[in-house]
Amino acid sequence: MRDTQTVFDVQHVSRTYHHPSGNVAAVSDATFTISRGEFLAVVGPSGSGKSTLLHLLGAIDHPESGSVLFDGKDYALRSATELTAIRRSQLGFVFQSFNLVPVLSAYENVEYGLWLAGVPRGERRKRVTQALEQVGLLHRKDHRPDHLSGGERQRIAIARALVMNPLVVLADEPVVHPDDLPRFAQLGVAATAQPYWAVHERQMDELTIPFVRPELAARQYPWRSLLRHGATLAMGSDWSVSTPDPLAQIEVAVTRVSDESRGRREPFLPDERLELVDALTAFTSGSAYVNHLDETGRLRVGLLADLVVLDRDLLDPGAGPIGETRVVATFVDGAPVFEDATLEG
Repeated sequence: MRDTQTVFDVQHVSRTYHHPSGNVAAVSDATFTISRGEFLAVVGPSGSGKSTLLHLLGAIDHPESGSVLFDGKDYALRSATELTAIRRSQLGFVFQSFNLVPVLSAYENVEYGLWLAGVPRGERRKRVTQALEQVGLLHRKDHRPDHLSGGERQRIAIARALVMNPLVVLADEPVVHPDDLPRFAQLGVAATAQPYWAVHERQMDELTIPFVRPELAARQYPWRSLLRHGATLAMGSDWSVSTPDPLAQIEVAVTRVSDESRGRREPFLPDERLELVDALTAFTSGSAYVNHLDETGRLRVGLLADLVVLDRDLLDPGAGPIGETRVVATFVDGAPVFEDATLEG
């Protein structure tokens, strides 16, 4: 008789990534079970295979050996159509970057899976409304992702996962383990990041910190620690899940406080705040470095004149909030591509 309480039965599962420079064993001989109603956290240093394991459980990837049984049947014995149906209706995914569809509203993002599953319109409306109410965002249902804060996008992603009434929710949200910090420099690996969500907000304070151990919560966005260990830091936007405004992001990198909370909230993990010069470097030469753009990102004779002119000196202590800085002109390879229409002459 099938054990109806066991959702996942993982037996001797291994997954290796094959590269010309050498093979990487992401998961090796994993064996465990997960029962209905069980809350399970997978923790470990970066690169230990956490995301790979979640992909195997979610039928996004397949093992090279061993078996993953979901609800009593091996994934390997199911057809592609069956696996699609399982991912669509029985598994809820919350991805690191949320993966919301940028052209759809919050309501439509939550509704989309129900529409694919053929749920009637009236039932869709009822379930989507209920899911949005659960995460406190019914009043934002008509807003697209680029008009939502990071915390709001996170909650929309959670609502999308829950609206299908899945048997399992798989959420992927890693942090950098302290043991890994020196390895960035040792391996010549750049740390890429967008800083906009390293602040106290509802997503952080209500949906993240309460659900992880304090030592894990304290490892989030460790930019100053990365620099201290010699890592190259590159920053930019992962729009549409964060703002495309680099100045707003630079302010957060330096203050760890959102523009909406200036003077009202404490900095989030203030020991990880960057010096302004380091933040500017990460957004300029750091980003150029990771994109292999050797002729830009720095002010030097012979390099491309890719320049932004601002309305203030950011290094002046009296310049005001960084996020309120206005761009007055932009040059690419010496040619003006933007000029503020209010400029005289």
